[in-house]
Amino acid sequence: MDCLPQLKLPLRLKELQENIQEQKVLQSELGTLKKNAKVYRQQQNSNILFLSSLDKEMSRAKSKYSGPFAERVSGNGGEHVCT
Repeated sequence: MDCLPQLKLPLRLKELQENIQEQKVLQSELGTLKKNAKVYRQQQNSNILFLSSLDKEMSRAKSKYSGPFAERVSGNGGEHVCT
């Protein structure tokens, strides 16, 4: 039973790495859109989409997983997405 918490830590780390990679892809995709493109945000736990702005969504994508901790978890050594 003592090894269970140790097993959960690598799984949680892998989940965090996947989430950070997903946010990087999102930032990259948002960065390729034209300034007047329509961007929709899906409401959590539903299929409803709401009109949002490109700037708002880019800001959300950048702030969700940012900082030195995210760089260490992702293992990228400080690489940033250029927009």
